[in-house]
Amino acid sequence: MELAIDIENSQSMKGSHLILDGGGSSLKIWLQTEGAPAKLQKRVKGNFNFQSGNRDKILNTLKSTVERHPSSLVSIGLAGLLLNEEKQKLVEKLHVKNARVAVMSDLELCFEIYFPNRDGMVAILGTGSVFAARINGVITKVGGYGKLIGDDGSAASIGRQAVRAYLNVLDGFFRDAEFAQAMKKFFPTRRLLFEKIYRENFSLQSLAPVVLRLAAKQNPTAKKLLEQESDDVCRYIDVLVKKIQTPPPLKLSGGLVEKNNIYRKLLIEKIERLGIEVM
Repeated sequence: MELAIDIENSQSMKGSHLILDGGGSSLKIWLQTEGAPAKLQKRVKGNFNFQSGNRDKILNTLKSTVERHPSSLVSIGLAGLLLNEEKQKLVEKLHVKNARVAVMSDLELCFEIYFPNRDGMVAILGTGSVFAARINGVITKVGGYGKLIGDDGSAASIGRQAVRAYLNVLDGFFRDAEFAQAMKKFFPTRRLLFEKIYRENFSLQSLAPVVLRLAAKQNPTAKKLLEQESDDVCRYIDVLVKKIQTPPPLKLSGGLVEKNNIYRKLLIEKIERLGIEVM
């Protein structure tokens, strides 16, 4: 897997460029050599949101990764890493020698990757979601409030709506045997569903791939869920465009839409109807 990455000055530097992109479900490790696109080396599963409470684990993983991939330039983007003081402390704790280290949020990294030295918009749809534009170096953001009160259009939101739909099936509001059977693999009984959701902190985002697969098979419940989520995404993008007036190109980013799938296709169709170019 390759990434067309061009962080400022990276192409002209000698040696390799290590890019670490951490979100709520994984840390993606990219490596770029001189004059070539960055290639995905590995995906480390886990919550790499800097506000998740796993900072020691995050730091240790970053340290070991940097040691395994000595590079001239190291770019690190982590979800939830917002304060300049936190960024500086992280650089100091990493103790990277003989390399230039740039630490930023995953949103800032996304802009550096896809829109170096130019205006652009991003819709990051992974475990969570955030919508932002960078115009003349100034970032304007909407959304990104976390899975409990926001993150519309994300994997967590799709999973949450899937559980609600499954409970509606169990309660008798409508019938969908195919959808119910798929969900039953995760929640064999109603009692286990509530135990997993409320006591075991079940990863709602793990249900998103199931919904995408069912929707690709034209399952009506799954298709309805994706229609609702994609409408919410367009609602956030529409608000963002009104804040900046003239919309630059938009990049769909994040694990949920990094590959061609039914959700990505649906989003592109709806976003382009808003008159926005999707990269």
